[in-house]
Formats: sequence, structure tokens, C-alpha cells
Amino acid sequence: MNPLGDGGLRQGEADLWCTYAAVRTLRWLDRKPHAPADVAAFVSSRRNHDGGYAWQRGLPSDSWATYYCTQTLLDLGSRPEHPDRLGDWVAGVRDGTGGFAMTPGQSPDVWATYYATRTIAEALGDTVREPAGLAGWLAALQCADGGLTWQPGGSAADTRACYYGAHAWQASTDEPFPWRVGDLVAWLRAQQEPGGGFRFAPGDQACLWATFRAVRALDALGAEPADPAAAVDWIERRRLSDGGTNAGPATAGPTSGRASARWVRCRPSATNRIRPSPTSCTAVRCRAAGSPTGSRTRPATASRRRPG
Repeated sequence: MNPLGDGGLRQGEADLWCTYAAVRTLRWLDRKPHAPADVAAFVSSRRNHDGGYAWQRGLPSDSWATYYCTQTLLDLGSRPEHPDRLGDWVAGVRDGTGGFAMTPGQSPDVWATYYATRTIAEALGDTVREPAGLAGWLAALQCADGGLTWQPGGSAADTRACYYGAHAWQASTDEPFPWRVGDLVAWLRAQQEPGGGFRFAPGDQACLWATFRAVRALDALGAEPADPAAAVDWIERRRLSDGGTNAGPATAGPTSGRASARWVRCRPSATNRIRPSPTSCTAVRCRAAGSPTGSRTRPATASRRRPG
């Protein structure tokens, strides 16, 4: 990551995604950028008059950008100004079904719900209103096979949706999960391939991003992979000489700025569980791997821990 004169951090040119990832990684390493005030100004420049944040100045606010901006400010030891306006904006992306959308007027999905609930809990220090509505909405994500899908009524479970759903609920309440937890855990464990890595869904190939999401979802549910040691070994086999990790199947070559910028290192704890923490799991990001469409747009179809 290279600093720019406007305070942002970049791969090529400064953007919010790289700035969030770099600042978060530095926090996990107990460090800060060389010019934290400049970084805070760069992030704050994404604030819109409606109270939310955008990916770039001039674009509309969305839940994802709002989460990244507020989390970056928190990691820098700051807090968003005018929290009342921020709270009003987040409330405005929720609809009557109980979930949250990326922008006002869109249909809610679990991806946006994750960002919105964590913004409420961490940036605002508040709780989600009408948690029963959220519980019902999240419960409707569970498929017959036990996994979670992106929106109620879907039938294609995905490891990412499981991660987003579990952490959205943890950010919102300490009440029991609203799913058949045993079935959900079993579905997640079944995504671990014989080599140790996890896939997004049956038929996909194991990758580091899916492994990170699966391990963290299982941890949130109080469970662990079927074979934690194999998962750790699979991750370690992707270590490269430059200190990074190859995100997909073991291949030679340098760490990719766009496809392999996210690396995760997990160690089993004393209880033989994979339990990532700021010291045992370092995560940057994998470009375009957060959604099922592989883009920054919304999907087409913690306890208050901070999972990254």
C-alpha cells in the first residue's frame, strides 16, 4: 500500500477499499498510518449530507461504504461526527421485512444487513430496533440443506451468506441464533474439502476467502471446522516468499494486488479450535469476493467482537 498526498492509501490510486484494509491491518499490528489525521480526512470526505458515506465523493451513500468509513475512523481512534444523522441514514435502509439494504429503496440482503447492524453496534454504540423483525428475516435465509442464502426465499446457500448472517445477529443481540444451528454448522463443515480449504458452495473450488468466511462463521456459532489442522496446513501452504499468501489453489507467483491481497493466518488455540484474533488472523481483502456476483454492487438476486 502506498500513501498519497490526499491521505488515502492505494493500489494504483487511492480508494476507500484499500484505505480501510490497510488501516485495519495496521490496527491489528498495533500500529497506525504515518499521517492518521490525513487518512481520517480522506475517509470523512466520503460523507454525504444524508448522513451516510459513499465510495467516492459525489456518489450516493451505501451501507458497505458507510461501514468501511466508520470502521476506519474507529481504527484511527476517531468517531463519526453527527451520529444522529448517521443513525437516521442507517435506519432508512431498513424496510418492513426486518432486513437492511445497501441503499434506500433497494431490497434487503444479508450482505447489507451485516454492514448496517455492525455500524449500529460499533459506530453508534446502539442496538437494532425491533430485533424480532430482524430475527424473522434472518431465519428466512436458511435453506433446506441448513446453509444460509443471500435473501429470504433463496435456495442457494453460500459460505459468505452464513458469515454475514451469523455476525449480523451477533452484532445485534445476545439472544440465541434464529436458525437450526446444528444444520447450519453441518453445512459449513461440509464445505471443507479433503485438502483442508473451504469453498463458497458445493461445486466451487476452495479458496482463502471462502476459508476465512467459513472459519469465522463457525467460530461465531461456537463451532470449529471438522479438521482444523488441515485448514491451518492448507493456509500455510499458500505462504509466499514476499510474506503474503496466494488466495486460491496453490500456485507459484507473487501475491496479487487485486486477487490475492487478502491473506489470513489462523492457528489452533489451546482447545484445538481455530479462533482468529487480532494476533492470529490478519486480514486485508480480496477484491470483488464479498458478493456472489463478484462486484461491488449488491447481490443480484459478535457478540460485538469485530470480525474484520
